[in-house]
Amino acid sequence: MSQPSPPIRMPRSALFCAALAMPLLVSASASAQSVHMPMVGRQFPSIGIAAQGGAVIDVPDSGIRMSPAAGGVARLGLHHIVGPRLSMSAEVGLGATYLGEHPMATAPPADAEVGFAWQLAVLARYFPIYERSGLTFGGGLQYSGLRLSDVPSTQMGAELRAGYYRWHSEERFWTLELGLSIPLIEGLTLPTEFANPDEPSSPTVERTWHYVRASLGLSFAF
Repeated sequence: MSQPSPPIRMPRSALFCAALAMPLLVSASASAQSVHMPMVGRQFPSIGIAAQGGAVIDVPDSGIRMSPAAGGVARLGLHHIVGPRLSMSAEVGLGATYLGEHPMATAPPADAEVGFAWQLAVLARYFPIYERSGLTFGGGLQYSGLRLSDVPSTQMGAELRAGYYRWHSEERFWTLELGLSIPLIEGLTLPTEFANPDEPSSPTVERTWHYVRASLGLSFAF
């Protein structure tokens, strides 16, 4: 008849070592959970919307005339952190703009209309990544256009931004920014036509207008 095996007893030294190891394991686990991915070099896609307003400022010999403009765009972007306080972003905006009676036509003035609006922008931002929230400032270049019933108008200029950002987590943040688009090069893209040499050419129309825009945008990065 077999006898029951004696109970297994751990040496007191082993129990003592296990008791010492438990706090170390708990501390190591907590430390592993608190480790964050390096922020410099990370990229964050972003989506957002922006309300836009502005005016076409015409300065003919007869005096200053202004044509109001208002609209909105949806924005898609990519935010790349290049330093502890610096980031770069590329952005695409698509939307629509209402333009009052305006001089942006081959035979001005043109009637009020709603046109398809788009913008490409590349911006550098002051963006302190080790602060949960704060102010952000940015500047860069924008290339934009407005599809009108007569001919499309395009411009290239400076884009300035200032606003507030807040991190929701290590993976997400949002920004609320005021923007200003200042034109440097602008004009109409005229249709390609072949003139009849027997007909007199159309007189050159001098352009005296400038299209200035402001925006208020909200973006979420993830």
